[in-house]
Amino acid sequence: MKKQTLLIAIFFLFSSFYSQAQFKRKKQSKIQAYKIAYITEKLNLTENEAQKFWPIYNDYSKKMRQLHKEERYKIKKRISKNGDFESISEEDAKKILLKIKSINKKKTVLKNLFFDKLSSFLSYKKALTLEVAEHEFKWKIMKKLHHNKRKKH
Repeated sequence: MKKQTLLIAIFFLFSSFYSQAQFKRKKQSKIQAYKIAYITEKLNLTENEAQKFWPIYNDYSKKMRQLHKEERYKIKKRISKNGDFESISEEDAKKILLKIKSINKKKTVLKNLFFDKLSSFLSYKKALTLEVAEHEFKWKIMKKLHHNKRKKH
């Protein structure tokens, strides 16, 4: 009997984790769809521009997300390994800052390459509009998430 209860509890625990992960993926997909619609509207791309733009943009976004993930998780891992900020040695702090600096350089190089590719078929004005639209979208999402969080409490 105890074995059955334990198995049932484990089953519900894992199914709960699975459904949370599934919900998170669904939410991310929804945000991504909103972002695509927002950028499409703001840039007012021609059909020809859109065919060239989206594959380049998607590749750029994927690489940037990987760099953000690397920054977030590797640095958090290193900090949590030491306990917290208060217990980090000077040497570890230096290593973390060098890692942040390295990732930021990679982001800058990636962004420059991205804008170089865009400039071959997109006006500078539209490229600048993209930069502004991405920041506006990020702020709108953050405001919405903050508003939803406040609504729950």
